Formats: sequence, C-alpha cells, structure tokens
Amino acid sequence: MVEDELWLVDQPESTDELATAIFDAPPGVSVRKGDLVAVHGVIEMSWTGDLELTGAEFVDVPETVEEIETSPWAYDGVTPMPIAQFYRTYNAWNGREVTVEGYYHSTTTSTNDYGTTVRIDLASPEDTYTKFVACEMTGEVPAESNSLLVAERAGVLVRGTIAGESFDLVGLEGCTLVNR
Repeated sequence: MVEDELWLVDQPESTDELATAIFDAPPGVSVRKGDLVAVHGVIEMSWTGDLELTGAEFVDVPETVEEIETSPWAYDGVTPMPIAQFYRTYNAWNGREVTVEGYYHSTTTSTNDYGTTVRIDLASPEDTYTKFVACEMTGEVPAESNSLLVAERAGVLVRGTIAGESFDLVGLEGCTLVNR
C-alpha cells in the first residue's frame, strides 16, 4: 500500500531510483514490484539532489509506454513519458560547462568548517530584482573585478558547470568571470 512516497524505476527488476513520487495524502493504492504505474506531479529537486514529483497523483496507465518526441518547451504535461526519458530530459544540462550572460545582482560570501564559498548571483536585465543563476566561484573575486561588477552590472559573463539548483536558482559550480 502506497503511503506518501513511491520510488520510480525504469525496469521492474531495477533498484536504480530515477525519481520519487511524493503524495500529499496516502492515495490508498496498492502497488507491487513490477507494476506499471503513471503519476503526475510537480518537478522539484530535493536537498539531496534527487529528482522528486511533489503533489503526485496516480493517472491512468497508458496501453503502451514509448518514448515521445518532446522538449521541455513543447511537452504538454499530460502525455505519459517513460521515467528514463523523463530523467534524461530533466538532467540533460547537468554537468555541462556553459557560459552565461546576465545582470550582476549580488555577491555572497559564506564561511564554514569546510572553507569559504563565494557566490555571484545573476539576474535578467529585464527583471534585475529576480535572481536566476547562482555561480559558486573558484575563489575570491579580485577587488578590481568586484568594482567592475558593481560599476557595470549588465552583460556579465560567467563560465561554470551546471550542478542542479542552488537556493531555487540554476546552480553553477567552478565559476570564473569571463569579462570583468
């Protein structure tokens, strides 16, 4: 009997959990290992980095489960897709090195037992109050670069590796400033 969570795997005998469906209330449904299920929910990343579908609900299981032609921008949110395809689509950018351009929002420095972390947050020039990207820098930001960030906030280029989320923002690690 499903209580509040259901681990989703690609194959009946697999132990590789690709996502967890988290129900708001016990759905009162029995699921046996190997049963084909279909769930609908809101995509979130847990604090551990695991993929979750929150507010999950069981939906009708399709007659066949086949990969669908889709992208995150074109997906209707209704047509079931196999969990392995969902996992690949969701994680397609994780681990890739990218250069992003944005509006400098702020710098945060945190010190703990593990050392010091410097993070630069970028926003969109059209919405300078809403942060979109959190860039964990490889070290301290030089004073000259810091002055340039504050003096000319638009068009900041940062290079780093996508590492999921950071405080509900796109998280980049190993970041360096490209043009400041």
